Order: sequence, then structure tokens, then C-alpha cells
Amino acid sequence: MSNVMSEAQELIEARLAELEPGSPRYEVLRSARDFKAAWIDLGEKLTMVLEQKLYDDWGYSTYEEYCEEELRIRKGTAYKLTRSYSFLRDNEPQILSQNTITATVPQYEVADLLRQAHESDNIDENTYEELRQQAFQPDTTKASFLRQVREADPETFKPAKPPRPNQEARKALSMARRLMAVMESIEDLSGSAMDGIKDIIVELEEKLSVKSK
Repeated sequence: MSNVMSEAQELIEARLAELEPGSPRYEVLRSARDFKAAWIDLGEKLTMVLEQKLYDDWGYSTYEEYCEEELRIRKGTAYKLTRSYSFLRDNEPQILSQNTITATVPQYEVADLLRQAHESDNIDENTYEELRQQAFQPDTTKASFLRQVREADPETFKPAKPPRPNQEARKALSMARRLMAVMESIEDLSGSAMDGIKDIIVELEEKLSVKSK
């Protein structure tokens, strides 16, 4: 993991050297480099990029592509940062009005969980206020806060069920069979194309048959 992070850091530093200091693109990239120390700063700038579609001006077709290729931030993390920042901006503006990042600012994962709790129909106002108070404690972590919101709303925040064995293979087999049915209705389709999809179906059927024994 350290080698990957080192490579990503080098790529970011190289790109920073190519950009004009103080420009919007430079500032977003700088925040990406420093976001572990001040995620609010990066969240604010990413929200600006997303809402104003600045990535389009910088040669990227989507927000996700910009975050992954230029900032080396995965899509899920990028959206979590913008959701967390937007939630605080709209519901806790006093936090963002401070001149510096303080210990009262929650981790971005905690802020995102608080956002989900705020939107949950199963959490009443009093319970939400208790969660809110806890979220802004300096020692609150993602793990400890997740336990609390799961207790408050077990249905919404219950752990995801592990995938069933061969679930992906069964899904692929179903899709392949539907594709073959469509292909059979197409005139002048080459025999090799039909043979290819049939081979896929046979291989998937054999895989599932062996696993089920």
C-alpha cells in the first residue's frame, strides 16, 4: 500500500508543478494532497468542481474520471467527501464558518453517517440529536459511530449480507441465456457468434454444476 501511495503522491506533485499556483485546478489538487489533514477543504473544492462541472473545462468527461485520474481518489471516496461537506454546509454552517479546522469537525466518514441518520425515517428527532452530539466529539471514530447509528436504526444500517456462493456466475448465466434468445431472432448472424455465446453458457452451467455437488 505504501508503494501505491508514494506513486500517487509523485503523480500529484508532478501535476502541481505544471499548474499555475492559486488557480482553481491547482487548489483542488493541492487539497487532494493534504486532505487527510483537512478534508473540509477538499470537500468544499470537490463540491465546487462537481456543481460547476469544472472537470469538463479541464478535459475530463466525468467527475469520476477527474477524481480517479488526476486526484487519485476513488469514486466512492470522492462522492462521500462531497456528500459530507454538503451536509455540513446545509445543516451545520457554524462548523464551516470557522477560520481553521478544529477538533470539533468530525471525520468525513462520520459526517456521512450522520447525514444518513438525518435522512432516515426510523430515527426520531431526539435520537438524532444524541447522534449529532456524539458525532462532534473529538474521539468519535467511524467504527464507534457506526455502532451507534446501527443501534438507533438497525434496519437501515445493518451490515450488508455477504454474496451467496456463485452469485455472480448465476447472474452471468442468466444474462447469457437472455442474450442468446435475442441473438436467435437476429437474421444473418454468424454461426461463430452463436457458438461463442453457447460455449459461454455451457462453461457457466458446468461451473455451477460442479460447485453444487
